[in-house]
Amino acid sequence: GKMNQNSRILIEKLIAEAKTTEELDAISELVAADVLRKRSALTEGQTPRSPRESRPFSLTEVYAQLEGGRATLHAGDEKFWAGLMNGTTRCDGWLVSMYRMKSDTTTWEKHPGDELLYLVSGAVDVVFEEPAGSSVIELRTGQALLVPHDVWHRQVVREVSVELAVTHGQGSVHKPV
Repeated sequence: GKMNQNSRILIEKLIAEAKTTEELDAISELVAADVLRKRSALTEGQTPRSPRESRPFSLTEVYAQLEGGRATLHAGDEKFWAGLMNGTTRCDGWLVSMYRMKSDTTTWEKHPGDELLYLVSGAVDVVFEEPAGSSVIELRTGQALLVPHDVWHRQVVREVSVELAVTHGQGSVHKPV
């Protein structure tokens, strides 16, 4: 589909005003994410019921909820997480998501069920908060880690990383680092 004229003008203005390659990279990522979202025929809460309804999507933009042999898609944004934390969004079953990680997580988190982390690429240290103090497990490309339920944890990014996470999202909580 064609980008509307107002969007094109705004993007051109942002590019012209960008002062660093990091700002240009951020603009590029936003445009790419928007294109991926618009290309997907699946919307919030939809589940494909036939091969004709299936469309590729990005797990960094859309989360898959797996429950009772069915999958439901959710927009992977702050609104989703805010609703999950305050109980206005239901997400029973397993939540499958992927993250591009360039910097350390800004919150501790814990989940009511175990969490599977799989590092697709990069290097991340998973930090656990325990009664006796913090402990760290290094996670490198191709490695997986099971995070026990109800354990506060956060991640320190050692290299730009892509991580797949599978957990029970409902009942998850965050707190500042």
